[in-house]
Amino acid sequence: MFLASCIGITECQEYFRTSLFIVGEFGANDYAFMMFGGKTLEQIHGYVPMVIETICAAAESLIKQGAKTVVVPGIWPDGCTPANLAQNTSRPIEDYEPETGCLKDLNDLSRYHNSKLLKAVKKLQQKYSHVRLINADYYQPIMDFVRTPHSFGFIDTPLRVCCGNATNQYNVNLTEVCAMPGVGSCENPLEYVNWDGVHLTEAAYHHIAQGWLTGPYAEPPILNSVDN
Repeated sequence: MFLASCIGITECQEYFRTSLFIVGEFGANDYAFMMFGGKTLEQIHGYVPMVIETICAAAESLIKQGAKTVVVPGIWPDGCTPANLAQNTSRPIEDYEPETGCLKDLNDLSRYHNSKLLKAVKKLQQKYSHVRLINADYYQPIMDFVRTPHSFGFIDTPLRVCCGNATNQYNVNLTEVCAMPGVGSCENPLEYVNWDGVHLTEAAYHHIAQGWLTGPYAEPPILNSVDN
């Protein structure tokens, strides 16, 4: 798409200068596959700096090619992901956050990633002061959805998915996933935070996008950062 949109270094640099780049979200899938592969959370924590370094390298590569506005999102609270919750139904009650029902240790991993990423983005901003580097937040909006779902028009069981075929409280069965024969969806997806256990609904993304554009889920908000 890029190659078809500009020709030559000067034209392409201008194309980059006037574009909005969103680098990510990256990291959540890496950590998920590590967990599925049998690595412990302690081992996964050790990979976080490598993931952060790769994200920042990608952002820096865009900057060197002329990008002026780069959004770098963190990851969502993995402990609130219905697929993760459905796989851990035998965990003791003390492993869950009382206020949300999310898994503490997985949310700790997400917060660790996000804190490391924020520090790295700030360091990158110091290096490239002429560039608008925007830290976008997935973690806080999803926590807000889970804590006060009615404030956003969601049902009062925000960890239950719209599309699924399961008897557990999350409606997640990883052997019978959304779009497979016999797996149905809810009547009104706008009332749900999560679509299928791993993906958010359009309604959830709408609230997140608004928060990125105008605040409070981006620092600085995107619309405060772009050229008029």
